[in-house]
Amino acid sequence: MGSSDCLGLLSLDECKISCDADYEVWEEKKLDSTMPWIGMYIAAASVVCSLAMAADAFCGFRNKRLWFPCKYFSLNATSLTLLAVTLKLPVDITATALGTYDKIAWISSPILMSTSMGNFMTALGSINGAHIRMPIVYKGFRRIDSVYDWSIDWIIVTQSIGVAVGTIAPALRWFTAASFKSSELGSKSFKDEFKIETYWIQRLVDWRERSLPIHVPHHKCRKLFQDAKWLILNFCIGVQILIVLVSKLFLLISASFLHHINRLKIFINDAVKIKRRSESGEGTQPDLTQYVLLLEGEAKVPKKILKNICNEVDKLMQKSIRKHPKNLIELLNKSTNFNGVREFDSDEIPRLNSMAEPPNCWSLTVVTLTSIAISLPNIPNDRANQLVRCVGEGLLLLKLIEKSLDRNGALVNIRNAANVVWVKVELYRKWLDKDLHKSSLQGRTSEETLEELSNESKRTVMEFHRDVNDFLMENPLNWPVKIIAANSMYRTSQTILMSLGNYRTNDPGLFDHLSLMIADILAASLTNLPHVITTKCHNNSLKEGEKSIRQGN
Repeated sequence: MGSSDCLGLLSLDECKISCDADYEVWEEKKLDSTMPWIGMYIAAASVVCSLAMAADAFCGFRNKRLWFPCKYFSLNATSLTLLAVTLKLPVDITATALGTYDKIAWISSPILMSTSMGNFMTALGSINGAHIRMPIVYKGFRRIDSVYDWSIDWIIVTQSIGVAVGTIAPALRWFTAASFKSSELGSKSFKDEFKIETYWIQRLVDWRERSLPIHVPHHKCRKLFQDAKWLILNFCIGVQILIVLVSKLFLLISASFLHHINRLKIFINDAVKIKRRSESGEGTQPDLTQYVLLLEGEAKVPKKILKNICNEVDKLMQKSIRKHPKNLIELLNKSTNFNGVREFDSDEIPRLNSMAEPPNCWSLTVVTLTSIAISLPNIPNDRANQLVRCVGEGLLLLKLIEKSLDRNGALVNIRNAANVVWVKVELYRKWLDKDLHKSSLQGRTSEETLEELSNESKRTVMEFHRDVNDFLMENPLNWPVKIIAANSMYRTSQTILMSLGNYRTNDPGLFDHLSLMIADILAASLTNLPHVITTKCHNNSLKEGEKSIRQGN
C-alpha cells in the first residue's frame, strides 16, 4: 500500500500513530537483539557456580571430609555477585512475552539459588527434587519466542546441572551428621538432646550486655536506646534458639531412621575386624579420643572421624618426606657455625647518608650474597645454578619465618625488596637491571666485579638521596624497594672487598666462601622455625591454622 492509499484510508493523526507504533516495535527489536548475549552471561555465571560447587564436592570426596567444607564456593562477595547474575530472569521486568522455556528458567533460577544457599549452610535452603522442569516435559507445548532467543536453552541446561551438582554436598552433609548422631542415640536424655549450649547464643548475649556503641548524652534517650537494643537482641536470641531447636529436632528424627541401619553396619564391621585381627595377630589400636577437644555438650568423636584425621596426617607426613628440600639440605650441611651472620656486614663501612639506614632481614641478605656469588668470573654455570636452586628452596621457608616474626609489618618493604630482586636473579640472572653474566664481566677479577657492583649500587642510592626531600629520607622503611636493595648490595659488596685477602685471585674459593656465608645465615634463620610452627598451629582461625600446617609440610 502506497503513501497515497494510506492518506486516503487513514487520517493524518491515525497515520502518525501507526508510524509511531511501527517505530516502537523496531526500537524494541533493536534493544532485544542484545538479550541473547545477556543470557549467555547468565549461563556463564551459572557454570562458574556449578563448577565451584562441584570442586567442593570433589575435594570432600578426595580428602574424605564428609562435612564438605566450602572452599571454592563459600559465602562471600564473589559468590553473592554470581548468584545475583543467575537471578536475572526472575527479576527481569523488561520481557514483554514469556515463552515456555522462559517460565522453566524462571523456576530453575530460584532453585539454583536455594541449592547454593544449601551449600553455604544446610539450613539456609531446602532441596525438593531440585521442582526441576526439564525441557523434555514440555515437548507437546508450543514454544513461544523469547527475547533471550537461543541463550535460554543454555541457561536452563547450566542451571539444571548446577542444581544437580549442588545437591550432592548438602545431602551428604545431612547423611553424615545423621549417621554420627544415630550412633549416639540413647546416651543422652530427651532433655539433654534439646539443651541449648551457650556457644550458640554467646555472641548475641555479649552484644546485649554491652553498653551502647554511641554516646547519647540525655539520660532518658540513653535508657530508651538501651531498652530498644535489649528488645531487638532478645528477639534475635529467641530466633537463634528456635533455629537451633528445629535443627536438633530434624537431626534427631533423621538419626532415628538410620539408627538400626548403623547398628547392623557396626556389628558387621566389628565382626570383620575381629576376624582380621585374629588372623593377622595385630593388637588393639591406641585410643586417641582423649586428645580431642570437645565443645560444650558435644558427644564423643566417632572413631571414623579420628581415623580420617589420622589418615590425613599420615598423608601430609608422607608428602613432606617426598618433597623435602634436597638442595637446601645439601647447602646447610656445609654450615658448621653461624659466623656468616656477622661477616656479611661490617660496621666499618660508612653510611651513604647521615641519616638512618634500613634494617637487614634474612631474605634480603641471602639474595644479595647469592647475586654477588653468581656474578663472580670463572665460576661454572652448573655450580651457580645449583646455588640458585638451594637458595630458592631456602627462601620459601624464610618468607614464612619473616612474615610470622614481623607481626607489625615493619619490614614489609625490606621483604618486598628481597622478592623483587630474587625474581630477576632466579629467572634472568640479573640484579635489578644489571646482567650478572654479561660478556663484559668475563676476564675480570673478583675484586673488579665487586667494585662494579658496589659503584652501581652506590650511584643508585646517591641519586635517590639527591632527588628526594629529607622528609622521605628520615624513615628508611619507606624507601623504594630498589633503593633498599641497592643499599644492601653496597654494604655487602664493600664488606667482602675489605676481607678479600687470599681470595683476590681465587674465584672458586671466594664462591665457596660466599656459599658458606649463605649456608650460615640460612641455618641461623631456620632456628626460628619451631617457634613459627607453634605460632601457626595455634592460630585462632581453624581455616588459617589448617592452611599453615599444610604450608609447613
